[in-house]
Amino acid sequence: MRRYYQLYSWFSYDSMKWNGKYGHIFLYTSPIMANVIVGVIINALLANGYMAEHDTFWNRFIFYAFYYVLFDAIPMKTLNGMPNNGMVMYNLIRFGRRVDHNKTPFLPATGDTEENYQNEMHEVDQKIQEEKDRKTKIKKT
Repeated sequence: MRRYYQLYSWFSYDSMKWNGKYGHIFLYTSPIMANVIVGVIINALLANGYMAEHDTFWNRFIFYAFYYVLFDAIPMKTLNGMPNNGMVMYNLIRFGRRVDHNKTPFLPATGDTEENYQNEMHEVDQKIQEEKDRKTKIKKT
């Protein structure tokens, strides 16, 4: 989650292990399918009498699960100009090109974010090692 989550609910998967067309289609289809599967399972449980005591909550939950699926699957751009999952998949399937590349400097690409994180962790490790060396030097004197 730390590696891929970006602000404003928009993701930019610039570097992945499987960096092909089908890998990206699977990646952007996953949240849509997760909502559909959870919605269908809960609906089946409600239809068979399970969780009946909280059916109002679960009915609303199912409604909003499919509501999010609808607005995530229909290809469109969000208010900040970023494509939703449906737009990314549409362009991948129809034109074979990706439109999920991050063009704004405010939202760093995942590769840049990971590189910055690794650099920061390296600096932290160096400071920890320097502190250990300083304590060892103090003990010897």
